[in-house]
Amino acid sequence: MKWRKRQESNLPRTPSRPPTVLKTARATGPGPAAAGVECRVIDPGTQAAQGPGQPGELLVRSAGVMRGYLDNPEATAATLDAGGWLHTGDIVTFDSDGWFRVTDRIKEIIKYKGYQVAPAELEEILLAHPAVADCAVVGSPDKTAGEVPKAFVVLKAPASAAELTAWVAEHVSPYKRLRRVEFTGQIPRSPSGKILRRVLAERERAAREEDLTGTVVLISGGGRGLGRLLARTVASKGAAVALIARSGDELAETVAEIEQAGGTAAAAIADVTDHIATAAAVAELQPDFLVFLGRHRFEKGELLNQ
Repeated sequence: MKWRKRQESNLPRTPSRPPTVLKTARATGPGPAAAGVECRVIDPGTQAAQGPGQPGELLVRSAGVMRGYLDNPEATAATLDAGGWLHTGDIVTFDSDGWFRVTDRIKEIIKYKGYQVAPAELEEILLAHPAVADCAVVGSPDKTAGEVPKAFVVLKAPASAAELTAWVAEHVSPYKRLRRVEFTGQIPRSPSGKILRRVLAERERAAREEDLTGTVVLISGGGRGLGRLLARTVASKGAAVALIARSGDELAETVAEIEQAGGTAAAAIADVTDHIATAAAVAELQPDFLVFLGRHRFEKGELLNQ
């Protein structure tokens, strides 16, 4: 009888084993490779083999792996390499016993300045915050970085964007930090409960298509409600935001949220029904934005009233 020589992989060989009661941590993953199936985990960028605990793309090879896609050589070449390894597109980690845990899909990985950021890792950290009920992280288009991590968050208790950004920063490397946060009422999910990141990513790209960089938007009543929402929205599109309202504490919170998300904002306290006080507030804000944009850009600023 002929035996095919097994190729070396970067995973320990896992023998067939009888059913056992799984530990909780392992019960969340697919487990070890089935008998007769070889596995490798590689860095999607460098193709280098990954070790235990290091995330990478899962490759599999066995007699049962498909030969290719019917009449579609391009798709076949993208999925099966010359060595017969099938590229699953799944980002996984594995332990020293060869137990796998799926963490993400390659197509959902955020590419920040050449670094790869897994959304699921940031979501797991956010969900550990006591104020977060649900969340999803996607790549948000950015002219400098290519993409930056942005979180859509459903709250179950009061929390600011600055607080959540700092929470994540305590647990990850600098390049993995959240750059933008948006609060929402619901995270889109499939009937099976899977996060529909594609829906959020498409919405984010559409929102970023209108670039307001180089403009100043003056918003009255920007400390809460519709005014605060409008301020965050235009700031996310690149505008510098000038805020006027009666509550200094609420204005400070709005400014902090915008700055934590990478935007520019300043505020002045005034009753917008008092034209003299409003004019004084605008005069107070003007020097900040003259420095940032120059007088000619400030004069083209857009006045939006709530």
